[in-house]
Amino acid sequence: FMDWGLDKDLLVPRSEQQGRMEKGDTHLVKICLDKSTHRIYGSTLMAELCPGEPQTLSFAMAVDLIIHSITPIGYTALINRSCAGLLYENETFERLTIGDRRRGYVLQVREDGKVDLTLKQPGYASVEGSALKILEILEAKGGFSPCHDKTSPQEIQAEFSMSKKEFKRALGSLYRQGRITLHKSDGIRLNTGQHGTTRSMTISGPISLHGGHAGEFCCHAKDPLADIIEQYIQLGFRQVGITEHIPPLHPKFLYPEEIEQGLTVDLLSERFARYFTAVRQLKADLADRIRIFAGMETEACTGYLAHVRRLVAEFSPDYLVGSVHHVADICFDYSLQTYQAAVRACGSVEDLYLAYFDRQFEMIEAVRPFVVGHFDLVRIHDPDYAARVRQPQIAAKIDRNLDLIRDLNLVMDLNLRPLARGEAEPYPTRSILEKIRSRQIPMVPGDDSHGVAQAGKHVDAGIRLLEKMGFDTRWPVPRLLEMPLAAS
Repeated sequence: FMDWGLDKDLLVPRSEQQGRMEKGDTHLVKICLDKSTHRIYGSTLMAELCPGEPQTLSFAMAVDLIIHSITPIGYTALINRSCAGLLYENETFERLTIGDRRRGYVLQVREDGKVDLTLKQPGYASVEGSALKILEILEAKGGFSPCHDKTSPQEIQAEFSMSKKEFKRALGSLYRQGRITLHKSDGIRLNTGQHGTTRSMTISGPISLHGGHAGEFCCHAKDPLADIIEQYIQLGFRQVGITEHIPPLHPKFLYPEEIEQGLTVDLLSERFARYFTAVRQLKADLADRIRIFAGMETEACTGYLAHVRRLVAEFSPDYLVGSVHHVADICFDYSLQTYQAAVRACGSVEDLYLAYFDRQFEMIEAVRPFVVGHFDLVRIHDPDYAARVRQPQIAAKIDRNLDLIRDLNLVMDLNLRPLARGEAEPYPTRSILEKIRSRQIPMVPGDDSHGVAQAGKHVDAGIRLLEKMGFDTRWPVPRLLEMPLAAS
């Protein structure tokens, strides 16, 4: 019998046990229903946990892992909840426990069908990720670490959670870029100046870090995700961020079209899991044509923070776009009618703005999204927004939020969706853009596309606007930032 958090323990019959079970052990268990007796029981059999086959797996493919058991040479892990693989201890560089979820990569599929796994992305992308981790650790330690290329593998693993081989490759990359100085008898130092922060890890060319919503995973979008990404490739994009909406936490947040299609919170959660499987498959398959960042767009409504934490833990996205679509738990940007309902709930249009920017401040502080999405979305149905954002009370909250974004080294979304609707300017409006520029906050285009026809649209115009205003168009590389533990 197993303790699974309910009053009545869960029976795992001997015939359903993969191996010997001792009191106090932790096991990964599948909950099953006996069709003849209608009783619930548990199973630890790999055949139950992993009903699939590994034929579709290939080298460097990104996969979702759940740690199943600990072995003398590493860990057995479930791969995409369909088959099993072996994660060698020297490919982890961290202590794992049964039930832990991680994003991993396929090293090889053996002739006998067994799968070898790693937590490090193979190829150059692994070097870039390791280089970014080194920079972040150096910053946290005041710009210096006593480790260098002659340091023992054990010390490097303890300090940077990577192998010595990966450490040396990443050091070489950082040294060639001028970001660090090497002292073999001393350690490594972070160079100051233009390369003084991890935000200086940059890429160039056309880009969108907010969008790629696909009809498969979003009811108000069109077209398969693969077709949307192909459109980016045809437009000359060498990198793109895909940021599907997170599923709702409660039925009251379902959109009308989702209700019409008979979708539920559980079904939308399952669809969201399929999104991550699909985007990571495309990321691996198209790696030689385009660099895909697999992200997600968060919400900010009642109960959202714990929900976001759970999703981040389960899916390990490459980065987050932090958005606010709800005020008083009303999705104000869905229609003019819902906007007016939000105004009534707040008391006035001005009060809606104030509540919106307060909610946004809370979200930024708690979630730490790499990209802050459509900063002034609250203006969507307000013809007087240009004057409204200059009103003293509202302007003060805008300034407060921008100061926080600057202090946290976050990135702003130049959201081009208004241009696709025929409006005169993107989010944020020009007066706010000038405040952003004066604070030297990075901005990155986001097409906020919802189909092939919108993919990449107006990105060139957005880049020209940023260049004209004096923004840096060397784009920061997206990454997942740590959410503060004290947030609630």
